[in-house]
Amino acid sequence: MRWHLGIVGLGLASTLLGACGAASTRPRPALEEADVADVSTYAGAANLPKALREPASVVAPTPADPPALRVEEAVQDRAEAAPPRRRHVVLIGDSTLYCLDGAPDPRLFEPGGVVEALLPTLVSEDHPLHDARVHNLAIGASATVDWVEQTRFCAESGASVFPIMKHCKQIHRFLDGVRLEVPDPDVIVLTLGVNDGLEADADPKVTADRLQEIRDYFAPTPVYLAPPFAVDASATRYYPFSVALTREIRARHLADFEYPELPRRDKVHLDRAGCVMAGARIAAFLAAEAKPLRDAPPPSPAGARP
Repeated sequence: MRWHLGIVGLGLASTLLGACGAASTRPRPALEEADVADVSTYAGAANLPKALREPASVVAPTPADPPALRVEEAVQDRAEAAPPRRRHVVLIGDSTLYCLDGAPDPRLFEPGGVVEALLPTLVSEDHPLHDARVHNLAIGASATVDWVEQTRFCAESGASVFPIMKHCKQIHRFLDGVRLEVPDPDVIVLTLGVNDGLEADADPKVTADRLQEIRDYFAPTPVYLAPPFAVDASATRYYPFSVALTREIRARHLADFEYPELPRRDKVHLDRAGCVMAGARIAAFLAAEAKPLRDAPPPSPAGARP
C-alpha cells in the first residue's frame, strides 16, 4: 500500500510540475476577483488536503505606489526627521579675548566656553544658537595686520595653543586659517586691534579699515564687532591707541555692542572673573540679537583676496 501511495504521490507531483512548466511558457491573464483556483480536475486530487480540494477565490492585490514615488517620500521623510545642522560661532581677537592664564580647564573661564555654556540657558530650544559650538580662534599678540595682510609670526604645526596656528604651513595670514579650522561659520564675534598700538606708525583709521575688511571677507556671515577691552590708563603703550580706536569705531558706527569695564589681572588682560563676564556679555548679545542667521553657505575662500 505504501509503495502504491508513493507512486500516486509521484504522479501527482509530476502532473503539478508539468502544469506549472506549461503555464510558465505562456502568458497568464491578469487575475480578477471571480478567478477560481480549482484542483479537482487533477489526477490524484482525492489525496490532497481538504483546503486544497475546495475552490478558493483569489482577490487581485491593491496596486502599489510607483517606485519613484516611494523613493521620493522616503527621502522627504528622512529630511524631515533629520536634526538641524549644529551652528558654529567663531571668536576672533588677540590674547585679551583668548584669556589663557594657565587655568586647569581653560574652557571654564575663556569667553568661548562661557558663551557655549550660557547660550542654552538664554534662548529657547528651537533657537538656532541653542546648542551652538563656539570656537575661540583668538591669537595672542596678533594685530589686525596679521589677520588681513601678512602674519608676522607663525608657529609650527602643533606647537601652539592657538588653534589656527596648526594651519601655518598653508596660510600667510590668519584670516584664511579661520575657514580651515571652521569651514562653515554661522556667526563671528570680532574684538581686535589693541596690539596695533604697539606699531610705530599706528593709525586707528587704518585699524578700523582692516576691521571692516574682516567683516567684508566673511559676508554674508554676520560679523559682530566690539571695540577692544578697556585697558588701564597707566598702560602707556596701549591706552592712548585703545581710546583713539574705540572713538574711530564709534564714529564709523562699526560697533554692534561694547563690553563694560571688566576686572583685569594686569594692565591689559582680564582676570578669570573678567573673562567669564566677557563671555556672558557676548552670549547675552547673541541671544538678544534680532538679525537672522544666514541660510546660504558663505562664498568659497578661493574667491577671497589672496
